[in-house]
Formats: sequence, C-alpha cells, structure tokens
Amino acid sequence: MTFRLFPSQPPIAIVADTGIIASAPHRFLASGCADIISNYTAILDWELAYRVKGEPISEYAIALSKMTAEILVKNSHLIKPHQEPSARFVTNALVSSGVAMSIAGSSRPASGGEHKFSHALDKLAPGKALHGESCGIGTIISMYLHGGDWKGIRASLKSIGAPVTPAEVGIDDAIAVEALLMAKTIRPERFTIFDTGLTRESAENLIQMLYREGIGRESHSDALQGLRRDLMADAKTKVTLVGTVLAKQGVEFIYEGEAAGCDTCKIKKACNNLQVGRRYRIVTVRTTHHECPVHLNGTTAVEVMEAPITVLINADMAIINSKIKLELSCNRSDCRSYPLCHPDGAVEGEKYIVSDVLGNASDICEKGRALKLVDIRPA
Repeated sequence: MTFRLFPSQPPIAIVADTGIIASAPHRFLASGCADIISNYTAILDWELAYRVKGEPISEYAIALSKMTAEILVKNSHLIKPHQEPSARFVTNALVSSGVAMSIAGSSRPASGGEHKFSHALDKLAPGKALHGESCGIGTIISMYLHGGDWKGIRASLKSIGAPVTPAEVGIDDAIAVEALLMAKTIRPERFTIFDTGLTRESAENLIQMLYREGIGRESHSDALQGLRRDLMADAKTKVTLVGTVLAKQGVEFIYEGEAAGCDTCKIKKACNNLQVGRRYRIVTVRTTHHECPVHLNGTTAVEVMEAPITVLINADMAIINSKIKLELSCNRSDCRSYPLCHPDGAVEGEKYIVSDVLGNASDICEKGRALKLVDIRPA
C-alpha cells in the first residue's frame, strides 16, 4: 500500500461540542491529553534533528507547543471524567497544538519519536491502543532517553487516567519491543532519538523500565546503560605495541608519535600505527613480547580503542549520540574549568560523538555559558 502526502490549509474555524466530548468514555479524553503531553518529546526530537542533521526549526512553534504541554501537565489533576470544563480545557489545548503545527508548516512541534513508536504499534498490534495512549507510553521512553523528567510525565499520565505500560492496553511487551526497533523505519526522514541505534537489549530494558517504580531520574539504569554500551560498541580496536610496564588493561595514554631510536627498528610500524595527539585506552593485553631499544623491559602487543574524552561543552549540545564539532574558543587559562574545556587528546574543529552526559559543570562559567560535562569520542 502506498501513501501520498498532500499540502493542506489550516481550518478557518473549529466547532467542538464540549458537552458531547464530556459525555464520551473518559478513555478518549485521556488519550487526547496524552497526545498533547507528547509535545514535550516531539520538540526535543526536533531540536535534536536541528543539532545533528541541520534541520530548520521554528522557535515560535516550539515555544507554543511546549507551553501547551506544560499547561496541561500542571493542571492534569483537574482533568476529570465527564466534566465539561475538563473537556473544554483539553479542546483548547488541542487547538493550540494545531496552531503550533500551522506555524511550523508541519507536524514537527507535536510529532516525534513517540509518534513513530505509536504508528509502529498500529502496524504490529492494530486496534489495541488509541493513538494518544501509545504516544503517551512512547513519550515516557523518549523523555527517559533525552534525560528529562520522565517520572513527571508518567505521573501526569496516571493522574489523567492514561495508560503508562503496554500491558494496560493489552499489548505484549515483546510487541512493544519490536515497535521500538521498528520506529526508525517509520518516516525515516524524520530524525528522532529512536533513530540513534537502539539494540534489542536496550529496547527490552526500556520496556521493562516502564513497570519499575523505584528508579529515579538520576540513576544509571539498565536501559540507559544499554544505550551507552550500544554507542561504545561501534568503537573499533587496533593492535599496537606499548612498553611492557604500561601494558595493563584500562590504562589510557596519548600517542605522541615516533620516539628517538625507533628509526632503525624493524617492527616500528607495529608501534607507530596510531594517530598523533589522540587518547587511547588499552582494552586487551596479548602475550606477544618484543625486545625494544626504547623501552627497557621491551614491548607487549595490546588492543587499544580511542578512549572517550571528558570535556565541558554547551548544554544544548549535550545529547547522547549527537554529533558535534568541538570548539575550544575560551582562552581563560586561569579558570579552574580550563583543563575540562581544553582536555588533552581533544582536537579543536574535529567532529565527535557525545557518548555520555555526566552532569552540570561544577563551577559557573565566567562567560555566562551553560555548560555540561560529557564524554565524547571521535565521529
């Protein structure tokens, strides 16, 4: 089956009988609320696409979409079954969300990875969940990956009466896992956090996370750790020779190039096969040993990978798996944070992948920048 998209115009007016809406089963109103709450992660995905892919954004549309979601979340306790004021409140929010999309010229302000997850569920488990219900579940997962207040999102959905797990809408967890993995194939031109390389293990952990009550926002849970392992799995190892004294798993070093005395060595190419200025970590120590005119105890063969570099970057760039161009613009060498803004092994102007977000800067930047401490690796 082939689908085509056609240009459309926003309506001149919307007529909504809030009395009829209030008398409908509350499940429908709760589903509409969940659809609005998903604006939170939709705009996070849009901003991520802007940073990673250079996709244009509309600040006005983002602000309106976010404001709509915030108003609903803050007043979620007022959304009651079969109450016309509740129906009127939700209807106004839906219209506001529609205006944001009209401003943007697309559904981007209200449709991100959580909607791709919802559409995948529609394919894998048709007729089980309402559109907004599956979007709400997807929003919890997406917000978790974005590092936002996913627990607050979940609490708001519960307060409204919307489901927060696949089981509540009669969908097997295994199908929800498949939907997470399928999400990147839905509208692949729309980049979201679900397009950043989830493995099956990570998807399974994320679905199980929905059922656990005791984990906090700041914890390093299995799901997020799984995503980070996925990112590091892409890093390739290389065999080289190092001084036997240094040949220990976990040791990190910066390769400074060929040493004096290496020029006459027959196996110097096995030693000098790394990139000058890069930071490396020893991941495996082999048994091969060679005599060496430079290292008194000889050299040992090891497997190394480019080690992550801990650095302070602008907070709006601190998104796991996003690609950044490293800029070391500050020259305040007397600043206490200078070593973290100019870490050894980092090359200005090169592209890196953010592999982990460690937290906020411990000191206030004297230039007024909002900074976060991250681990990066070469792209």
